[in-house]
Amino acid sequence: MSEWRWEEGMEESAHSLV
Repeated sequence: MSEWRWEEGMEESAHSLV
């Protein structure tokens, strides 16, 4: 599973880091 939507995951991760 190396083709995961990093673009969408990145946005969610950024919000989670806040």
